[in-house]
Amino acid sequence: MVKQIETLRGAFVRSIHRFLLHGLLIIAVTVYCCGQLQAESTFKKPELLQSELTALNYKVGQRVEHVPGFTTKGWKYLTPWNIAVAGSESQSYLVTFQNKCYGLHLKRSSLFPKPSVAGQLARNDNILIKNYGQTVAHCKVKEVHQLDQI
Repeated sequence: MVKQIETLRGAFVRSIHRFLLHGLLIIAVTVYCCGQLQAESTFKKPELLQSELTALNYKVGQRVEHVPGFTTKGWKYLTPWNIAVAGSESQSYLVTFQNKCYGLHLKRSSLFPKPSVAGQLARNDNILIKNYGQTVAHCKVKEVHQLDQI
């Protein structure tokens, strides 16, 4: 009887060890995969963005804190994550959103910024996208880069 209890106890301990090892393996794989996702490029679909910028004779320049003299006139849809906007002194900027920003591609889309500082657009500012007067998306700015002529 004691031998059977020892055998059952050993089997139980091995089962617990296997369970814990499998749990640790699952956690390790999850952490690795999440790390890979975070290590992705700042830009979603960089080849699509690059082809759009090249067609406009631009390349991505340095990251900046905000778009000085931001205006909603003359903005250009690039990808679901990016638009080009005008700032002061005829400088153009690339605005990258935190998530896909729906409605930007629609023909009659309008931007309604909610900047933290008037006349500027900066990281974490929000932009409402409206089409025919209806709000179709709320988009949060992730980053702003200067656009340089090529």
